[in-house]
Amino acid sequence: MNYNLSRQDALRSFTTWGAYAQFADNLKGLLESGKLADFVILDRDIMQCPVEDIKSTQVLETVLGGETVYKLETLQKARVWIWKLGEVRTGGFLQPHDEPRIVQGKVYIPLSETAAALGDEVLCRSEISTLPGFQEKFVELEAFCKTFGLHGNYYELSNTISIMF
Repeated sequence: MNYNLSRQDALRSFTTWGAYAQFADNLKGLLESGKLADFVILDRDIMQCPVEDIKSTQVLETVLGGETVYKLETLQKARVWIWKLGEVRTGGFLQPHDEPRIVQGKVYIPLSETAAALGDEVLCRSEISTLPGFQEKFVELEAFCKTFGLHGNYYELSNTISIMF
């Protein structure tokens, strides 16, 4: 049996349905005049992005009662988030010595540090040499992910690169 929720139902479970279950739907659950202004601003549209990217969504801002209580620092340097699909542990941010770079709309990641973080269980070392520019310190995210069958995206709002395997 499949017990998956649709994206719409998952969102409703945290908003309107949750408020209704607490007998508080007259106070919260929707953004309406006279109700609490509790909401988050995300770095991507979770209703439209690839399903694999939902798990690495970053919160840009949290508003409670109309007041901002959290705001993600504007980062000058891009961050790389690596995680494994289907795992309880979501993964974490790569802490490279050489930061990823965005050049003319293309995303470049530090090759050796990203490869080390993913490990031999994910990467076939002999395929690394097939990457365009593999002798360079950085490799294009798209080429890297295509070579190893990984899923990778860059989200400009949070300056985050997600790599999933």
